Amino acid sequence: MIWLLALTLLTGDPRPAVIELQLDEDLETALVEVESTLEEQPNSARRLGFDYLHGHLLEALGRGLDAHDAFARAMGATPALGGYSRYRLALNQLRMGHPEVAAGLLATLLASEPPEPLIPVATGLFVRSLALGGDCRLLAARDNWQLPTDERRTVELAAADCELRQGRANQARPLLVELLEEGLKDESARGAAERIASLTPPTRSPRATSLLLGMAFHRHRELQKSTLFLEVGLGDGRRTPSATEEEELLEARYSLARGYFWLRDYAAAAVRFGELAADESDPEKQARALYQQGRCFELHGDWKAAAGAYRRVQEIDPTGDWTAAALLSALRVEWRGGREDTATEILGQLRSRRGWRSMLQRAALFLATSEIVRSRPQQAAAWLEQIGRATGTTRVEVDYWRGRLAEAQDQKPTAVKRYLSVLLADTYHPLAQDARRRLATPALVATARDEAGRLAQSGRNRDLHAVWLLLGDTDP
Repeated sequence: MIWLLALTLLTGDPRPAVIELQLDEDLETALVEVESTLEEQPNSARRLGFDYLHGHLLEALGRGLDAHDAFARAMGATPALGGYSRYRLALNQLRMGHPEVAAGLLATLLASEPPEPLIPVATGLFVRSLALGGDCRLLAARDNWQLPTDERRTVELAAADCELRQGRANQARPLLVELLEEGLKDESARGAAERIASLTPPTRSPRATSLLLGMAFHRHRELQKSTLFLEVGLGDGRRTPSATEEEELLEARYSLARGYFWLRDYAAAAVRFGELAADESDPEKQARALYQQGRCFELHGDWKAAAGAYRRVQEIDPTGDWTAAALLSALRVEWRGGREDTATEILGQLRSRRGWRSMLQRAALFLATSEIVRSRPQQAAAWLEQIGRATGTTRVEVDYWRGRLAEAQDQKPTAVKRYLSVLLADTYHPLAQDARRRLATPALVATARDEAGRLAQSGRNRDLHAVWLLLGDTDP
């Protein structure tokens, strides 16, 4: 810290000394230094923002009233820090139990194009001040405030809260609905949905409002609420919607089905996905609904129906984005259902398109792992060969299962090398952790030690790292 003092002496700038005192947490001495500078060099001190720093130190020392006066002076003394001084003054007032004063200060700040970094915290403090007793009439001029979208929506939600606190639900509701109509993603939308839901039972809400609420709750994963409001909003569908409304209704129906899926009501979700697939005209969205229906059937334990839904995806959209995933899923349920010839046929279909290579690799890996755990290593080797060159996470999985295959065939050196490659590729992958456990078993520990000894003789850093992976921290 001596260099800060030297800098002060060389340049005459008082700030380094004050910084050093604050870093040393000697706030009392820092305050004395600031007050002395303000008295001896008032013009330069104010230009450097010492009035603001004065208030900051006073507040940090628990002298709230004195800090209030200092921040008030700073607003006029240093215009560049005027917005920050006003904010700190408002914060000081709120801490002293005067939310109405704080709200007034903050409303003036927000109306006068405050510094950009200050906008989020000033908006939050303003809303908090209103909730604690600030004057809601300050919101009357909010349309003239040049606020970013997030903060503007926060203020609009606060305006609705003001109406609700004064018992004017009819005035609050349009503000809340407008927030939802503008967007569903942010916390203001979630807050608006919560408030509307508390005003009226779902069965008495207008259909359009129920749909908005359902989609908002779905977006924020409040699934019990979302399914309730979406059911009400979708109703019996007697009125013929416009094209735009039809698109929105189909998306709402998809969200409802997804909600039931996430709630693990797979039977209800399967019914709704099936109905949606029948009503969609877009092949891609039909395929999406059928794929999701297949997942529902699979998780519900109806593998035959699942396979049928997955296979229909290919019929509806032969080269679409959902088809490869659906074929992989169909292969999986057919194989698990004992229909191995059908699964092999599906594997051939996955080979038919170059863009499906990643799904082909996943399918071959699934078949190989199934054979290994069923103690049928000969066929497993053939499936693993079909994977070809793998990268990333798939490579880790393939190397692990090649190690398992070698272990099953009593090829211990090969198994150790495969498991080591898994550890080197991604040490903390779950399969890497299992590979490490298997290397420590009686069947492989001696072979692993021999491989470690061989690698240790090279002296290369990579090989020494491999030795550590094979032997661990406790081996001498």
